[in-house]
Amino acid sequence: MAESRGARQLSARQKATRTAAERAERFEKRAAERRRIAGEIILGLDQVETFNEETEELLDKLEADRAAKRAVKLAAIDALVVDLLATGVDVAEAAERLGLTEAEVKAAKRRHTTAAKAAAAAKAAPAKAPSATIPEQQDSAPAYGPVSATQPPGDPAAV
Repeated sequence: MAESRGARQLSARQKATRTAAERAERFEKRAAERRRIAGEIILGLDQVETFNEETEELLDKLEADRAAKRAVKLAAIDALVVDLLATGVDVAEAAERLGLTEAEVKAAKRRHTTAAKAAAAAKAAPAKAPSATIPEQQDSAPAYGPVSATQPPGDPAAV
């Protein structure tokens, strides 16, 4: 039995409609998948940013802790250098014994004297607001040993 021309046209239209609907469905599935992936990427980027911020905070805390502990240790070393000098050892001999330069020994003595004066002034005038500077800011010369990339620049020979 032969199909009539109208039936064939209807069948072709139905096929075209069905094909267009299938294409639209595939397009929507791909678009939904792309939106899902984009959403996951955005969430991942937010997580990376949060991780970076948390890590920076931890590093800042570690650096502050390191600086505070280093300042305490260097102050103790400065006091010991002054004690050594108080035994009658001259600067050159103290530097040779400690493996430091004479400039470093003199700088240690100067830092200790400055810190002692500041402590005495703080005890004498407790009502006065504390200074915004810390001992490390008062003398930019490196504390001990050769200058490295991690130490602030300074002239250890300037005494």
